[in-house]
Amino acid sequence: MTEPSIALITKRAGLARAENVQRLNLENLGLGHVGRLQECRALEDLCLADNKITTLEGLGALRKLRRLDVSGNRLQSLAGIEHLDALEELFVQGNQIESWDRDIRPYLLDLPRLRVLHLKTRTGASANPLCASEKAYPTMILQTFPQIEVIDGNRVHLTHVRHFEAAEPLPDLTPASQELPEPKQWTWEVPSSFQHDLLDTSLQEAFATNLSDMKMLLAEADKRLERHFPKAPGARPGPARRQLRRGS
Repeated sequence: MTEPSIALITKRAGLARAENVQRLNLENLGLGHVGRLQECRALEDLCLADNKITTLEGLGALRKLRRLDVSGNRLQSLAGIEHLDALEELFVQGNQIESWDRDIRPYLLDLPRLRVLHLKTRTGASANPLCASEKAYPTMILQTFPQIEVIDGNRVHLTHVRHFEAAEPLPDLTPASQELPEPKQWTWEVPSSFQHDLLDTSLQEAFATNLSDMKMLLAEADKRLERHFPKAPGARPGPARRQLRRGS
């Protein structure tokens, strides 16, 4: 079988009319072409995994498609999906894609809702050739599409942003099934008014701690301020003491 017939589409979907089909699984049917699917304009979820498809030309009419699985085919590029502007999840592992810039990037530029992209499985199986030849591809993906949340089944951390300019592979990502850790509640930088003449090096480094440590440091800073600038009777508390009271 090279192309799905309308009869097959409606039978697999359990509907009488192809234009009403919203979810369709045509996995492992020996398909080589997908042009007939353009009649299924209501499609939102389409699985074409493990066929013999060499091109996605003909899918451009599926403007409601949100999830597309074309893993395990013979694709060398993603040409044909550039107009699927509702697409959120794309699975293309197990194909023959060799270049990010030539074979993938140009066809994803107009897909603003894309959040999930698989070029291999989370265990590293079914990898496209580019996964070995362009090992920094996760960074290239995020440089161009910062809205991506999951790459190869791994959830992207916000902390991976710092790797963009380095153009180096991202550190280990977190499996998408795991929850991200809670962010740290408090971070502090050394105020410019407390420099070397007031605080020694150890205290400056300690300013990158949480609020409880900050209170202790401010108390120590007050003592040093009083040694440098004795306050007159009845004067208002110094800046460090006012900061300490606000944090109480």
